[in-house]
Amino acid sequence: MLSKNLGKYEIIKWLGGGTFGDVYLAKDTLIDKLFALKIPRIRKEEWEILKKEAKILSDLLHPNIVRFYSVDIVNNTLFMTMEYVEGESLRNLIKSVPLNENDIVNIFKKILLALDYAHKKGVLHRDLKPENILLTKNMEPKISDFGLAVIFQEKVSHQLVGTPLYLAPEGWRGNYTEKTDLFAIGCILYECFAGFPPFQGRNLEEIREKIKRGTHPRLKENVSENLKRIIEKAINPDPEKRFKNAREMLSALEGNLKTLYVPFLEVKLGEKEKDVLSELTDEQKDAVTCEDRFVLVKGGAGTGKTKTLIARAAYLIEVKKVLPDEIIITTFTGKGINEIRERLLILLSKKEYLSLNVGTLHNVALQVLYVGGKRIGINAEEAKILSRGESYQIVKNIFPDLSQIELNEIMKTISISKSNMLRAEDLLRDGYSWTRRCGIVYKRYSETLKENNLLDYDDIIFYANELLREYDDLKERFSNKIKHILVDEFQDLTYAEVLLLKLLREKGGYLFATGDEDQAIYGFRGASNEFIRKFADYFEKPRIFHLTKSFRIPEQIYEAGMKVLSHIRNRENIFFIPSEKKAEECLYTMQKMKKMKQFLLRDRLNSYYPKE
Repeated sequence: MLSKNLGKYEIIKWLGGGTFGDVYLAKDTLIDKLFALKIPRIRKEEWEILKKEAKILSDLLHPNIVRFYSVDIVNNTLFMTMEYVEGESLRNLIKSVPLNENDIVNIFKKILLALDYAHKKGVLHRDLKPENILLTKNMEPKISDFGLAVIFQEKVSHQLVGTPLYLAPEGWRGNYTEKTDLFAIGCILYECFAGFPPFQGRNLEEIREKIKRGTHPRLKENVSENLKRIIEKAINPDPEKRFKNAREMLSALEGNLKTLYVPFLEVKLGEKEKDVLSELTDEQKDAVTCEDRFVLVKGGAGTGKTKTLIARAAYLIEVKKVLPDEIIITTFTGKGINEIRERLLILLSKKEYLSLNVGTLHNVALQVLYVGGKRIGINAEEAKILSRGESYQIVKNIFPDLSQIELNEIMKTISISKSNMLRAEDLLRDGYSWTRRCGIVYKRYSETLKENNLLDYDDIIFYANELLREYDDLKERFSNKIKHILVDEFQDLTYAEVLLLKLLREKGGYLFATGDEDQAIYGFRGASNEFIRKFADYFEKPRIFHLTKSFRIPEQIYEAGMKVLSHIRNRENIFFIPSEKKAEECLYTMQKMKKMKQFLLRDRLNSYYPKE
């Protein structure tokens, strides 16, 4: 962890991190001026490489490039001093504010001027992405981290340099040219209108294949045909078919302004109501249009659960006229979020899409912490969220005698404890020495995090729950602010996440969830399909729908699989056999639901360890 002072610099707060290091806001106490300090993640033997190459950055004097000042070593810490830009990143703007085409083009004209300047000096960026484009309060763009990939070329010469979602095919092979930067610019331009990058996939290999083939969703009607052609040319997988240089792409954009598209914000919305139910089955339509407060849609693999959830969001906005910013759509995985975002854009206008809050439950919990965190001693707006590796290192620093195996097991135990809303004191009271030992580490670890305004991912959900349980005004605030919560893959949630949803709905509002108890695969992190089976214990008088037609699996295979699953003990199931079968065969008996018991420490943790 960085100390409060670094030579003449007073460290104010952590601004963010990336591939090559962490960035802090700092004040030069001698001249009383703010700077950004970057602490690179490199070994001492590589310091000379950085110092030698840093002169390249100091020569980049352009109003649209973040100014680099110097490389210094203080208290055995090497850091880079850069211009501090007061504003926000283009990433934040894409998420929060619909921009018209004219505004976007004007921003990118200046970005291309800066690129042209740098390229003529022989400097490539290599890692252009929305996070690296900063916007001042006057909407002036400034490219940050310029040339850092070049500085670290020796270090990463045999690795992937750059962010995969914005990296041209030749970049994946380690070949970088001016056209590689222009490919990234095209991807970012696309994202400004679509809300997501053009090339997405479940893993690196899938992303790479889509980039190689140039496979991406078409931009919608909120982009002029001329600008679409410019973007398509920039993101062509063949470098020879892209713009020759930044100046040529800039000329194309300047020409685009002559055929200016009507700004998106001036387009009248809702003139023709979309028929959001047209492609749904009767089962899906019944679920989408249900008026009950709590709705659970269950179904096997490929039955269209996510499609139903997305149609529900569109139905609420287009038919029920619910404001988009009163809806939150959430699921556990980032992959699931990306899929939902891409499919929503087909049904909604750009303005509606950008007003929706689509993210993981951690995003929802962070909103709670931003509003009320200071009540429990957490300044969430300035807190740093730790990666798994950083969390492990903190515990290792506190308890240096722990072996790697012990460290791994203790951290897993702490994570599962937080997922079940168990404090360190709960572990310390238990009768097993292993659990008590975990409790000691848990207590010291939590104290260290609070003292330094740090959070791990489990803390975000844990403390949001504590706030909502303690303060009714917060529950009322979020009930009024968030009218509808839509949750996909409910079977993947932990007890803490289910409790968060319960607390958010206690004072009003609607919950619409989808899931399949037979697809629960996250037991190792505290998730359980018991929550979906005992849904009614958490949400009063829910309406439960069952999707019975699989669009992914042939009917005979799906039917046979459901027959097998229906005999599993303690499994609630309703499934329908094709209509020609006898009526008495159509419904399998539901097991009587038992009241959900609180997860006991001994049951959840110590079953893995021998009793003394």
